[in-house]
Amino acid sequence: MLKTFNHIHIKALLVAALLAAPGTASADRYEISVGTTARHLHSTTVDVVSPNDRHTMFSMTVGAELDRQLLKTGIQVELGFEAGSIEGKIYDRMRSDTTLETGTVGARLRWDLGSGLYGFGRAAIGVSRVHFELRDSFGSSFIRDRGYAGVFDTGGGFDYVLVRDKRRRKGGFSMGLRLDMGYTAASPVNLEAKPGRLMQEGAISIPTTAADLGSLNTSSWNFRLALVARF
Repeated sequence: MLKTFNHIHIKALLVAALLAAPGTASADRYEISVGTTARHLHSTTVDVVSPNDRHTMFSMTVGAELDRQLLKTGIQVELGFEAGSIEGKIYDRMRSDTTLETGTVGARLRWDLGSGLYGFGRAAIGVSRVHFELRDSFGSSFIRDRGYAGVFDTGGGFDYVLVRDKRRRKGGFSMGLRLDMGYTAASPVNLEAKPGRLMQEGAISIPTTAADLGSLNTSSWNFRLALVARF
C-alpha cells in the first residue's frame, strides 16, 4: 500500500473540512466521501507484476450539486482520487512494486428512494499514473519506469443515511454509508526496464541499455465501500 504517512495527512484534511463546514447549510449541495475500493484487475498483463488479481485502494471524492436537473433529479459534478499499490515476487528473488494514482472528473445522478435510501449512477474520465519498480531481495539493484493511462470510470450503487441534522427537514448535515459497483477502463501503459542506479567510480561494470517490458493494462471491476458526508 501507499505510505501510511500520506494517508494520515489526507484523512486529517478531510476531517478538518468536515469540522469547518456549517451544520445548518441551506441545502445539502456539497459532499465528501472517503473509503476503500476493492479492484479486480482482470488483464493477464497484471500476472507479470503480481500473482493476485484483487487489490485494495484508498479512494475519495468531492462533489457539488448544480442548479440543473436531468432525468428528474439533480446533477452533481465531482472530483475523484484513488491510490494504492500492487506488490509481487518473481522467482522468489525479485520484488515488484506497482503504484497507481488516479484522478478523475465526472458527474453523478442521485435519486431519493425514501427512508434515507438513495440510488445513484455515475460516470467519470481521468488520468492514472503508473509507477513500476523491480528490485532484488537485497535492494542493491533495481529497474523502474512510469507512465500514464487514460481512464473511463462508470458505475452505480446506493447511499444510506445513518445520521441527519433533524433541525432541518431538508438540507443540513448528513452522514451515510455508500456501496458502489462499477468498472474502470484504462488504456495500456508501456513500460521499459531502465537502469536505476549508477555504479561507483572505479568499479568494473557492464554497459546497460533500456529494454521494452511490454504494456500493463490496469482495467478492473470495482467494489467501493465509503462514508459520505453531505452539507
